[in-house]
This record gives sequence, structure tokens and C-alpha cells, in this order.
Amino acid sequence: MKEGFTEGRDGDELIDDPDRIEGYRAIGLADGFIIGSEAEQLKAWTYLVTSGRAWELEGWFVRRAIELLATDKITVNRKVLPVWVRAEVDRQRRFAGSVH
Repeated sequence: MKEGFTEGRDGDELIDDPDRIEGYRAIGLADGFIIGSEAEQLKAWTYLVTSGRAWELEGWFVRRAIELLATDKITVNRKVLPVWVRAEVDRQRRFAGSVH
């Protein structure tokens, strides 16, 4: 059996493919239990946001995704964001602008 092969893991059959960041691997990179570069982590967060998975995971994932969007560390088409997320991102940007 090939090392790094996992069967039935949320659609991620090969988590050792460096160009494939989705599902289980994206959650692992975002959460930190899979080690990756900053670019890989941001790509994982972008996947979680655009796929809607970040909002399903709730809690810390939602707060961190909104923070990354509000600080422009990740950018996505606003149309893929739920209305409540757009409102929270805008609120955080306004708040950050008034703190200076």
C-alpha cells in the first residue's frame, strides 16, 4: 500500500498530493494537525470558504475564516459568501478602520 493513502476520507484518497487541497486535507492544514506552508494553509482556508465547509464546521473555523477575509489574507468572490458572513466581514473592517 502506498504511504499516505487513506481510504474513504471525505473524498481525499491521496492526502500526499501537494496540489490537492480539499476536504480532510484542507481541514487539517487549516486546523494545524497537518503541517504545511503558509501558502498551503491560506489555500486550504480559501477552499473551506468557497466550498462553504467553513460555515458547516462552525466555532473557531467561522471566526478564523471571517478574520482572514476581513484582513484580506484570503480573497474570494463575495457572491459565494452567505449574507451574514459578508455583513460580519464588513463590520470587522469598519471596526479595524476606526481603531487607529
